[in-house]
Amino acid sequence: MKPDRIILDETDKLQVVQQIPDKTQLLIDSIIPFKGHTLFEINCSTGEILKAEYEEINAGFINGNVRKKILVKPNCLYISCLNKKSAKKKYLNWVIQKTIEQHKSNKK
Repeated sequence: MKPDRIILDETDKLQVVQQIPDKTQLLIDSIIPFKGHTLFEINCSTGEILKAEYEEINAGFINGNVRKKILVKPNCLYISCLNKKSAKKKYLNWVIQKTIEQHKSNKK
């Protein structure tokens, strides 16, 4: 006869829990840039604008499609634009809008 379930003592349960890997991924958002646009990474603490770094992942399709995954860095904002100048303009507009909203909420 096979048992329906196996009951482990407390030490075995602790060992099983410790063997589970802590590596989990959380999908924050997906960005599909327009044709001809580049995805820029803006460091909010330094204001530095760089092209976003990608990691290529095999999608597993027959025709060999490759999906791109952004390497997310802390304190960074990602914007799809034609060039660095327009990315800077969008970032500054975003910051101004956020400060206005914050100022209005503080007034009330």
